[in-house]
Amino acid sequence: MTMKICMLMAMVAFPGNAWAEEATAEGEAPSAEPAAAPAAAPAAALATEATTTVEVELSSGIKLTGTILTTDALSWAPGQPLAFTPESTGTVTTLKADQIQSVRTTTLSAPPAPPASPAKEAAAVDQGPAYTSPGGFEYSNVGKSRHLYAPSSIGLKEGQGYLSQKWLFTAAAYGVTDNITLLAGTFTLFPPAMSIFGGKVSAEIAENVHVSVGGEIFLSGFADTAALARIGFGGLTLGHDDRQITISSGYADLGPDEFGSSAIPLVVAAQSRVSNRGVFVTENWLLLPAVPKEYNDHTLIMSVAYRLLGGRTDTRITSSKKWTSAGDPKTTWDFGFIYIAPVLSEGSWFGPFPWIDFAWHFGTPDR
Repeated sequence: MTMKICMLMAMVAFPGNAWAEEATAEGEAPSAEPAAAPAAAPAAALATEATTTVEVELSSGIKLTGTILTTDALSWAPGQPLAFTPESTGTVTTLKADQIQSVRTTTLSAPPAPPASPAKEAAAVDQGPAYTSPGGFEYSNVGKSRHLYAPSSIGLKEGQGYLSQKWLFTAAAYGVTDNITLLAGTFTLFPPAMSIFGGKVSAEIAENVHVSVGGEIFLSGFADTAALARIGFGGLTLGHDDRQITISSGYADLGPDEFGSSAIPLVVAAQSRVSNRGVFVTENWLLLPAVPKEYNDHTLIMSVAYRLLGGRTDTRITSSKKWTSAGDPKTTWDFGFIYIAPVLSEGSWFGPFPWIDFAWHFGTPDR
C-alpha cells in the first residue's frame, strides 16, 4: 500500500516523467510529442521583409550585433531558435535555443573607417577656409594692388600690407582702411640719397571698375631734405584681382629747370594670372613734356615681368613632396626686363635692364 501511494504522488507531481517512464517500461511510444520549435526564417525572407537591429549575447558571453526579421522580434521567446544575420558577416545564421543567452534591440553601428594613408593624413592638416579667387584659383593674388612700380586702382584691404625690395630700393605699403593705402620707400644705402612718401585713395564704383587718386613726393638727403619731384595721379582699373588693366595719368613736377622739367606721365599697365602661383605683369610709361621743348622729345619706358606667388604656411603633400601652405601666399618674386627708348628722336634704346623685386605680404588674406 505504501509503495502504491508513493507512486501515485510521484505521478501527480511529475506527470510527464511518469508517463515517459511508464511508456518506456512497457515498450510503447508516448501518445503525444512535445510541440516542435518554430523553424528559422529562410534567408530569402530576410532580404525582402523588414528587419530589426538587435544585440545577441551568446551562452559563451560573446555579444554580436546584427539584424533579425521584425516578425521574429515580435514572436520570439526564450527557448526558441532564431534566424540572425551578424553585422560582421552579413550571412543569415540560425542560432539554437541553447546558444542564446539574451536578445535586445540596439542601434547598428557604422562600419569602422579604413585607416588613412600618411599622404591623406598630411593633406588633412588644416587647409583653412575654402576660397576661390575671381579667376577661379585656390587663393588670392596678394600682388593685385600694384604692378611693377605703378599702383593699380585696386587697393589693399584694411590691415593688409607688404614690404618689398627692388635692388637697392626698399618700399612698404599699408592699408589704413579698405580705401586708403599709404606708401613709403628709401634707398637701402645709409644715409639714403632719396626717400619717397605717398598714398592713394581707391574705390570700386561698379563691378570690376575701380578708380583711384593719389600722389608721391621724392625727397633728397637725410638731414637737409629737399623735394626732388612731386607726382599727382588718377587711375582707372578695369577687371578683378587676377586679370586687370590700369590706365593712369597725372602731373609730375620734376624740380627746377636745371635738374629737370615738368612732365605728364601716361601709364598703361596690366597683369594676368595664368596659374595658382604665376602672374604676368607689364607696365609701360610714356613721359610727355608738360611744356613743349625745342625738339619736343618723348620718353618711353616699357617693362614685362613674371610674378611668382609663394611662401605659404600649412602642410600639404603634392606629388609625394611635402610643402607648406595656408591657402594664401606670403611672398612674391618679380623677374623681368625694362627698356628705355626715345619716341621722336633718333636716339638708341637702352636695355634690357633686369628687374628683380621681392615682397613679403602680411595681414588678413582676402576671403
